[in-house]
Amino acid sequence: MNAITRIQPVAHDAEWADIHHAVHAWRGEAMHWFAFAETAVTEALLALSQDAAHGAMVRKPHLFRQRMDSLADAIGADGPFADAGRKALPILAAFRDHEELRSLLSHGALKSFRDRDGRWLVMLRNLSFRSGKAVRSARALEQKEAEQLLASLKQDAQTLASALQSMRDKLRPKASSAQA
Repeated sequence: MNAITRIQPVAHDAEWADIHHAVHAWRGEAMHWFAFAETAVTEALLALSQDAAHGAMVRKPHLFRQRMDSLADAIGADGPFADAGRKALPILAAFRDHEELRSLLSHGALKSFRDRDGRWLVMLRNLSFRSGKAVRSARALEQKEAEQLLASLKQDAQTLASALQSMRDKLRPKASSAQA
């Protein structure tokens, strides 16, 4: 039996180029907001490490995930900056919900698609090692979902940066009064 199907022309190269640029613009903006948050976390660690009384206890690791761990330890309930970081700690914890996306965007291979309505879809795949074992991860995102994730990431990065700036501002009077 022969099925009659409608044959549609392949999308023009210009359409694929537009999708390619849109997907990579989305990825680039997401990476910008991760870098923005990373700078805020690093500035916070730097400020905490300069505290005369407890700064030596603050670790300043190289990797972003480790910096977030170090900051969480420093401002956590048992940390030397628990009072100053009380409001920032839950915001930092909430931001960490984006860690999987960051890893996929930073280290993953990207493949983009187009649905029949002209919206893009993206598949992110990553292969890494954890405790010496290969770990594969993948995530598919439709354009609308990706745009919502980007909006959430942007909001969470800005909220985190603001909370960490407020924490640093609280620490400044202590530093200047200690010098007086």
